[in-house]
Amino acid sequence: MAKKQLQTEEKIYARPGRQDRKRTELSILAAMYDDIERLRVSHQVRLSHLKLDKNKFADNPIFTTVLKELAQPQHTLDKVMAPYVKTHATWTQFNVHVKGVGLHLLALVLGHIRDITPFTNVSKLWWLCGLAVVDGKAQRPVKGEPLNYNAKLKSILLGRVGSQFLKNADPFARSLYDEYRAEYEKREPKGAHARALRKVVKLWVACLWSVWRESEGLPVTPHYAQSVLGHTSPPITWQSWVEFNQRSKLNGKVKHKK
Repeated sequence: MAKKQLQTEEKIYARPGRQDRKRTELSILAAMYDDIERLRVSHQVRLSHLKLDKNKFADNPIFTTVLKELAQPQHTLDKVMAPYVKTHATWTQFNVHVKGVGLHLLALVLGHIRDITPFTNVSKLWWLCGLAVVDGKAQRPVKGEPLNYNAKLKSILLGRVGSQFLKNADPFARSLYDEYRAEYEKREPKGAHARALRKVVKLWVACLWSVWRESEGLPVTPHYAQSVLGHTSPPITWQSWVEFNQRSKLNGKVKHKK
């Protein structure tokens, strides 16, 4: 009964109306950034459609002018958000050593999470991020029900953070990705890339969760694989991620060992 109640609480965790995730200055700035980005992307889509329709008005310089004008406030917000991140433990202790996650991306992620206090275990944060497993499948929208996760946060994590890990060749993330993809391809080649990348992103979120809570003196629950599943291999922590990347700088490319 207790387990079922916990699952229910997690499933509604990110729904509107909950007051335990207080707004922060960074969350407000991130929301402002998102508002401008939606307008800019909408403008780009409109221009693309005009070009596809071979509409001559697409050549009007007003489109370029407006895109430049919309990009400027985003640059301004990036500068305003940066100080909030530069002194944050998730940056100074962890992500400054992770390739692909810079101040901009981390600011958006932290802004959407807002406050780490109510996330007493990492699974709650995975729910908010849209990375939870529901009935053995990846978390997805349910027709007729309110969205139970932050869609924008999920998009940032899977669409941008994950791809940046590979694009910027973060040593630890790449090593994990290669191993997970090889494992998935043995069982089911279709979708192996997406599943492997999603797993790496989930681990990064777990590391983010632990370093953030530790920095604020909040309790950090034991890793699920060790405490519940009984795995004996060392857990992947933010410390092991940093140590691996530091070793790779000294010794060249090294392979992660489970």
